[in-house]
Amino acid sequence: MTCLTVLPVKISGTIPQGYVPNPLFCPKIVCNEHHIFATDLKIRKTGDDVFPIYKLEVVGHIIIQNGFGEGTVEALQNRPFAQFESDGITAIIWDCVISVGLSEARSIDLTFNTITNSFEEQMI
Repeated sequence: MTCLTVLPVKISGTIPQGYVPNPLFCPKIVCNEHHIFATDLKIRKTGDDVFPIYKLEVVGHIIIQNGFGEGTVEALQNRPFAQFESDGITAIIWDCVISVGLSEARSIDLTFNTITNSFEEQMI
């Protein structure tokens, strides 16, 4: 029996310059047997036109799906925890801990500090 736990979440980080936001993009994070879905992607631009900084924020809900209804997903220090990819952008989330419990309703902050643009890497 598969049980779904829905928790509020915010995923924030910096994306490469020149990235064109896709409003239909819904990142799917897969880690082992856990499937985490994040919705409501928002791109916020800061800085000036010469040196723009894009912030990627996912504010909404995640669904943590596993066969037990509760569980824990942990990341080893300095090891990639999970990644999602869309339009050539691969975001890797590092050093995150997610605790899931059916009786718990808490916010989770996931921060990724490593993002690569696959298209640019292929061009080099």
